Amino acid sequence: MIDIIVRLIPRCVFISLVSMALLTSGKCGRKSSSDDDPAQQTTQSNPQTGNNNTTTTTNNSSNTGGGNPTNKTTTTYFLTNCFKDLANTNEPELYLSKNTGTFEQLVPDNSQHTENVEISTNGEYVAYTKGGESTQSEVYVMKLSDKSETRITNNTLQDTNPNFLNDANGNPTWIVWFRVKSDGISNLFLRKVDLSSSEVNISSSQSANYWDPECSPDGKMIAYVYDSTGASACSTVIAIADINSDKTLLINHRVVSETTPRARTDPSWNSSSTMICYDIWDYDLVQYPSACWSEEGLQDGYQQYWKIVMVNKDGSNRQVIFSGINDDPFPVIPIWKKDNGDEILVIGVYSKASNQAEGKYFQPYLLKKGGNSQYTAEVYRNDTLNCVWFDYIEVTK
Repeated sequence: MIDIIVRLIPRCVFISLVSMALLTSGKCGRKSSSDDDPAQQTTQSNPQTGNNNTTTTTNNSSNTGGGNPTNKTTTTYFLTNCFKDLANTNEPELYLSKNTGTFEQLVPDNSQHTENVEISTNGEYVAYTKGGESTQSEVYVMKLSDKSETRITNNTLQDTNPNFLNDANGNPTWIVWFRVKSDGISNLFLRKVDLSSSEVNISSSQSANYWDPECSPDGKMIAYVYDSTGASACSTVIAIADINSDKTLLINHRVVSETTPRARTDPSWNSSSTMICYDIWDYDLVQYPSACWSEEGLQDGYQQYWKIVMVNKDGSNRQVIFSGINDDPFPVIPIWKKDNGDEILVIGVYSKASNQAEGKYFQPYLLKKGGNSQYTAEVYRNDTLNCVWFDYIEVTK
């Protein structure tokens, strides 16, 4: 989430809330390229100590010609940005856990926020922003094979929430992000990762607000947070649009969420590009009529009203799958772990002073669907306390 007025996405709200001693966006949302593979191995790790926390899956399948079996290995990637100390006095830094579970710091310590993390569906690139919490920030892309860094944007505005757009072969050819323009309106922009093209504003309407783009893994659609008035951060919807063939404009805009006055954020695609999930700040308009991000709402309402919603890409079969995690923390930024939605990762945000006094602010949780179709929450990784947000993906090759 972003700064509350200028940027909506909850990923940036996290940082803002931390600085308020209560508690910033992308998504959100992860695509898993395999789901129920037979062999798994799991251990635990710590971002500072480097102990293992691994999920490695191997598939053995025979080729159609009857020859030798083809071995395919599923590699898991856990990308996160964490505060290095429990007091949250430093800037969050970028870490990656791959296979062995050892956390590698990707971006050297710096005085800027390193946030809005995103990993490509093929596991070869990561995207992130560096800059101020609610001021100038720039989009960067890193190639993991050699840790080379490419700066995508360079201006005095706020560019944030980068997301990779795949070509027809599944390669992350483009990067999409949203920019808070000089007129205060947020629009979506696109550019090739290799900088061979100039950036282009792909928003259908430049007078409406577009936040938190999330590109479908098949490269055909983009989901985003939308406000047609260009003025409200408290009444937004989740919309999906197609991207035209020359990648210059969003077309066929359609709303897939509820339209009642609520703040909806962080759309996330499943790996087959058929469904999305998102979070919703279902605030009480009677109890908190002044603003959906009111101080009293933070103190009393967050843990009660945050919900995770799942819906088909055509807007059908919309359902609330989870609301709250034992009262505190509350769940945000859903990330698909299984394509069918039986497992969803979220960030749990601690808002109560009693938890914060123990150094608890953020922690990944796994929402698991049980036999009664109800979701339960369990801590996903104990070693990632105070990681502001994360991205997760499985790649099978």
